[in-house]
Amino acid sequence: MGGSSSLAYCDHQKGGLGSNQLLLGKTDGTHIVFIIGATNRSDIIYFALLRPGRFNQLIYIPLPDEDSRLNIFKACFKSPIAKHVGINALAKYTHGFSGANITEICQRACKYAIRENIEKVRDHLSCLLNL
Repeated sequence: MGGSSSLAYCDHQKGGLGSNQLLLGKTDGTHIVFIIGATNRSDIIYFALLRPGRFNQLIYIPLPDEDSRLNIFKACFKSPIAKHVGINALAKYTHGFSGANITEICQRACKYAIRENIEKVRDHLSCLLNL
């Protein structure tokens, strides 16, 4: 919703015109409409949405700095993790990553660790049962 004009045309073709009309249309004055928009791609926002009176305030929230990324990693890895995992190094090498990117990395790492440990437990059980 709210892509560039060529993307807005594509939205119309996919049935997305109603949402753009909601944003661009006028209300009848009987209801208070409060709209919050968020994007990772401010470069493709439809220019009409940025005209005065559409959004009264635009707030830019930058990507997290190294300290913020470190805190995101700490929050994602609440459970104990392997001692060889250097969270400080992860924070350093993820420059340009969003909080969502970091969260996805952590979730995938946890899933891989679970799968790996399940296989190890199966192997140990197999060895014990074959004795």
